[in-house]
Amino acid sequence: MFRSSARKTFLLGIVAYLLLGGLAAVFYLERTVFADIAFHTVMILKEKTFFVQNQRFVAAFTQAFPLAAQGLHLPLKGVLMAYSVGFVVYYGLIFVACTVWLRQWKMGLVMLLVSTLMVTDTFYWIQSELPQGLALLVLAFAMMLRYRTPEGFGGWQLGLLFALWFTIAFAHPMLAFPAFFILIFFWRKSPSRTAVHPKLVVASGVFVLLILLLKNKVLGPSTYDSEAMGRVENLKKLFPDYFNLVSNRNFLRWCLTDFYLLPISFLAIEIFYFWQKKWNKLLLFNVFFFGYLLLVNISIPNGYHRFYLENLYLPLSLFVAVPLVFDVLPRFGENGEWPKWGFAVLAVCLAVRLFNIGLAHRPWTARLDWERNFMRENPGKLLLPESKVPMDKLLLSWGSSFEFMLLSSLDNPSGTRMIAIEEDPNRHAHALNRPRTVITEWYLWDYDELPHRYFNPQDTSLYRMEASGR
Repeated sequence: MFRSSARKTFLLGIVAYLLLGGLAAVFYLERTVFADIAFHTVMILKEKTFFVQNQRFVAAFTQAFPLAAQGLHLPLKGVLMAYSVGFVVYYGLIFVACTVWLRQWKMGLVMLLVSTLMVTDTFYWIQSELPQGLALLVLAFAMMLRYRTPEGFGGWQLGLLFALWFTIAFAHPMLAFPAFFILIFFWRKSPSRTAVHPKLVVASGVFVLLILLLKNKVLGPSTYDSEAMGRVENLKKLFPDYFNLVSNRNFLRWCLTDFYLLPISFLAIEIFYFWQKKWNKLLLFNVFFFGYLLLVNISIPNGYHRFYLENLYLPLSLFVAVPLVFDVLPRFGENGEWPKWGFAVLAVCLAVRLFNIGLAHRPWTARLDWERNFMRENPGKLLLPESKVPMDKLLLSWGSSFEFMLLSSLDNPSGTRMIAIEEDPNRHAHALNRPRTVITEWYLWDYDELPHRYFNPQDTSLYRMEASGR
């Protein structure tokens, strides 16, 4: 069925995604009881439908798992477990599609590297649509490499390709950079087994540009995207002091502690292209790698939570994965195959990264333990300012009400606790005299609006609001 390299890729990938799925099952609470994902889970259960925000339709693929669990009347633990493991299933299915359906084992390797090379905190902060869109980008290029020319596609395959491009363009604004990197990388005047015909490249590029134009100029970007794109003004404000930034120093430190395979891969590619005198590839690689890295760091010059910045850095793993898989390693094999030692090195790297991902649960488990202890030590319904809690442990406050709802309801829906930690709790002071109201960051709900199978609070006392100050 497979050539040697394809078979090794498939086996490595299946083992890796099974192990990632195991970690996702073990640490399902660390992955689902936090900020965005906790909010989305509550909204999905309450509305009994998809909860897609900011026009990022790609989220529907992973939201199908908790919806299916709800439809099967699974308890809350089953819903959270399905949501957590569903993300790994999503990435694993794209890997299988690349290797089995499209027979593009090299793109399967790219998918595998994108899932492991830099992933640490983003294994536990799973809601971002950027890595979900990045996976679809890998699938889109696997299709392009499989069919190579517009004439090579059948009608439904071409329709699927452009549906993928449409979803990718809406998934996250930063995906435009890896999309155009890989389009240029596979541009060839004379198509070969690892090339895409210029007509298909141009058609795809034009389609992506039209979708971006539709999204940003006709429909208008979402508030979230507008705020994010507004940070680009730092390119002018900080010029020319681009390199003495906190975010740059943080990134270099993380390259030593967690992203260690990234600089090693980067140096291997630099040396290879210089040695082979492939100046165009060398220029393309450096322009996109450093251009993207500086754009992220200049946009957030003073740094932020690592899980958030790691998420934005993930396209860097694609920038190194594609040259490694398609140019560097095949140079040492025969007929486009990888050398045997290449798969041995990959297996060792995957084992190290999976071990690192498993160890990374500790701060995420610690924050869950703090929330559990807080509920035990503080009875009743509470509305608190951030100053009353250790924010270095909690990380973000806006999702706290959803997190406490989920944690307290796991064993018994009637035990649902109402605790909200906010930057400015005074804005909800008008709701303190309502005994059957749920206070969250954006919504005030009556108890009867909740799905009682999962959340059935019995406490009809009033919220206690703590004053600010330490």
